[in-house]
Amino acid sequence: MVKRDIYIYSFILGFLSIFSQTFIFRELSFTLRSNELILSLLLFYWLFFGGLGSSVGIPHPKLFGKFFIFLLLVPLSILLAKMWAAVIQHSPGEFFSLPQVIAVMSLLLIPFCYLTGSIFLELSRKFTRLGGKPYKMYASDGTGAMIGGVLTYFVIAQGSALWILCIASMVTALFLIGWEQRWRGWGIVLLIIILPVALLSNKLEMKFNSLLWEGFTIEKTIESKYTRSTILSHRNEKFLYQGGSLVAASGDSVSPELLVHPIFSQLKEINSAFVVGGVNLNIIPELEKYHICLLYTSDAADELDGVDLGGRRI
Repeated sequence: MVKRDIYIYSFILGFLSIFSQTFIFRELSFTLRSNELILSLLLFYWLFFGGLGSSVGIPHPKLFGKFFIFLLLVPLSILLAKMWAAVIQHSPGEFFSLPQVIAVMSLLLIPFCYLTGSIFLELSRKFTRLGGKPYKMYASDGTGAMIGGVLTYFVIAQGSALWILCIASMVTALFLIGWEQRWRGWGIVLLIIILPVALLSNKLEMKFNSLLWEGFTIEKTIESKYTRSTILSHRNEKFLYQGGSLVAASGDSVSPELLVHPIFSQLKEINSAFVVGGVNLNIIPELEKYHICLLYTSDAADELDGVDLGGRRI
């Protein structure tokens, strides 16, 4: 292996790392129905475990084997994100707690990030043995990352994330096969594995999405550069989710849940609740799930002329 080879490997590593990172972040945001916390945790896992991998490495002598697994994980990470979320969630459509978010991200990102760091470590070792200066390899990796980030904007939402990452992995494999003879065996095996996944990408994503929404029928999913819209149906009702969050429903059966659970689920201990209005929305059964004492209930506040305290108007 000469310096030119290492430049190419580091460029590909940077390109695919940022390219796949964007799709992984997008998928985790929608699947876990979370907010900017996902970005903070993603950066932590990527930097910490990538740095750990580049410090400790993996005791495997062949760079080709590590790169093969990396190219395999690039597209499969989308399916793994859905799979781990489906395993860890308690019920479809729920808000994931912080421990659940950390569990899903740990199972998905620790192996992937540690592997990318170990590949970079192996490349840097080979590069310095050849008398190369480390900053040049960093520049090659950074250039690939910049181009990958820019390209992502133009291809995102042009197809399913799984399909796009499969194409990226296969194009890389074809390039490596044509560029280096030693890659022919690894590359052909990779193509044999990834090609069926690419051809069945839509069906596979629908299957894994159905695991996340067990009990619901997925009517339609629309991808755009800015969000993902999903239309679900359940018991003659339809629900519209955008970016993983419920924004509209054809019926009113979810209003009590939306009024109660996003707030009450964040509290560690609740002794009592003061309800002003909302009784007509049937929120009492939802409040009773928390085994709390309901102090007062009233619809008088809706009339803007007082509050009913146990039947007494003031």
